Amino acid sequence: MNIKCLTLLLLLKCSIFCAISFAQKRPIKIDSILINSLSNTQLRDSIERLDSTHFVLFSFDTLRKELNLSRWDIKARVLFQGVFFKKQVEFVNTKFQEGVDFQSSTFANEVNFNQTVFAKQVNFTKTAFKNKVNFKAAVLPHKLIFKEVNLENLIGIIDLTDCRLQQSQVACNIDLNGIKKLDKILLLYTNFELYFPDNYSFQNKSIIYENLLSNLKKNGLQPSYEKLDVQYSKLKYQQKGLIGTVINIFQRYWWYYGYRKDWVIGYTLLFLSLFTLINWLLFHFIMKFMYPIDAIFSRYEKSKKEFLNYNSLVFKKRKVNRKRFIIYSIPAILLIIPFGVEKIIINTINIFIEQRESKIKRLVSIRYERIKKLSAYWKDSAFLAFFYTSFIFFGVSFDPNKLKFKGSPWVIRIIYFFTVYVIGLLCLAYLISFVIIR
Repeated sequence: MNIKCLTLLLLLKCSIFCAISFAQKRPIKIDSILINSLSNTQLRDSIERLDSTHFVLFSFDTLRKELNLSRWDIKARVLFQGVFFKKQVEFVNTKFQEGVDFQSSTFANEVNFNQTVFAKQVNFTKTAFKNKVNFKAAVLPHKLIFKEVNLENLIGIIDLTDCRLQQSQVACNIDLNGIKKLDKILLLYTNFELYFPDNYSFQNKSIIYENLLSNLKKNGLQPSYEKLDVQYSKLKYQQKGLIGTVINIFQRYWWYYGYRKDWVIGYTLLFLSLFTLINWLLFHFIMKFMYPIDAIFSRYEKSKKEFLNYNSLVFKKRKVNRKRFIIYSIPAILLIIPFGVEKIIINTINIFIEQRESKIKRLVSIRYERIKKLSAYWKDSAFLAFFYTSFIFFGVSFDPNKLKFKGSPWVIRIIYFFTVYVIGLLCLAYLISFVIIR
């Protein structure tokens, strides 16, 4: 009878305290006497009534019994600061809508966060895990703090690879500062972003990056390794000032820090096509006033001469052909004597039509031949421009004595020549490294 009365009094006390706290927005303190006296259902009903303006403080040093908060929907913020959990703790499918704090707590037995929903922030600062930890299918918070977590006596690892992000969440910010056993945390970094305080040194950041990279590479998590390595590369270039910024931009857009090597092939074809087009449009000028190559230039001059000779011959023939109308008209004039005017006119018109049709056919044939010759000339000159550009673009060496320094725009010509040459060497070097590495 006394036990029942005591339980009722404690429940009444808890209900009154919750009601007062709810009205005054005060923290709800759950001590060891209260948690050991109330049933799980009674405690759940009391806490789930609280909204996001409250927080629940579990104010006791040691919890000697198992704690089961599975399938709770907690709208208030929960604090377990400095609690020693001696027995197993269950948070299966629990929803922490405002965040939960386990700072300086100790889990001496298993702790289960299976399918737990962490809506905002979870704080495990200086928390000690001495047994198994389960985060399977847990929903990640916006910020996950593992700062200075003690994992020396952890059985197994903390596996976060099966965790998932919230809807519309890009990544979970994770704080791994001060962890000595970082190899005991396994995560898919595609779901995370490292968080560092503003005053955190580059040296300490490098230790975390390198240890985490080693762990990801060891476990074969290539997409996570790539994302983290790219961020680490950016961080290292930022330490080198303006030069590092320029190198970082180049590495980012040239081949994405070595992870998009096929981009180099695309850039090579792009630059080669661009320089070939410029050289084709200015081929005669470039060959004569910049850097001549005798074999290519002589072949170009021969092709050009053939086209011009044909062109002049066609125009000459066209001038001669215009006289044929007079010759075709003589028979019509001679028909005046034996025939009448009617027949003369008809025959004259027929002769004129035949002459006109033959003239049109001849003009079409001439223009078609001209187009063929012009097309052949363009193809030949384009091929020579491509060969000339490739010779400079992929040429390891060149003859400086052939460079032309005469004429007013010689500086522009020399700058253009070395631009083609240097970009070509750069593309060639990266292509060779791409083949070797692959």
